[in-house]
Amino acid sequence: MSGAARSFEIGLSAAIVAVQGNQPQILAVPGSAPDHRLALPYGPFDPAHHRTFEMALRAWVSQQTGLPLGYVEQLYTFGDRGRQTGTDGPHVVSVGYLALTRADADAPAQIRSAWHDWYAILPWEDWRGGKPEMLDARIVPALRRWAEASKDDRTANQPPAEARLRLAFGLDGVGWNEER
Repeated sequence: MSGAARSFEIGLSAAIVAVQGNQPQILAVPGSAPDHRLALPYGPFDPAHHRTFEMALRAWVSQQTGLPLGYVEQLYTFGDRGRQTGTDGPHVVSVGYLALTRADADAPAQIRSAWHDWYAILPWEDWRGGKPEMLDARIVPALRRWAEASKDDRTANQPPAEARLRLAFGLDGVGWNEER
């Protein structure tokens, strides 16, 4: 390994989900970008102040939303190089959580956070009226273009992207299996 060691930060984010009137809801806060797009509650883990990642997450969520969390489960960790643009600043290792709570909690209104309809943000997830039209119209064609463009990028041990798409998205008659 050459060069100076780059500093890193552990960032914690939470997808906070509730059901209100049989509709899934997700809690969002204003993002830090100039356009203030919706964002998930997020904050860094500070080992000097937080004993565990989960305690840090609960503190950040409470500070940003005023909402006490119920059930929390760690979903993923991303630390891949190349996920961030530029070389300035620390390398961020992202740890994502799913948190379940009650949508009738009135705390979000106190601190610029709000519940949003899950399907308005993720319309391709709404199968209540059958397969969403946008899957075949936009998403699947884009995924197939990606698979075609990435043919030369795979390693010897990696299945072709087209095979991964069939398996992950149930394309070409393969059928989707929620266990995979």
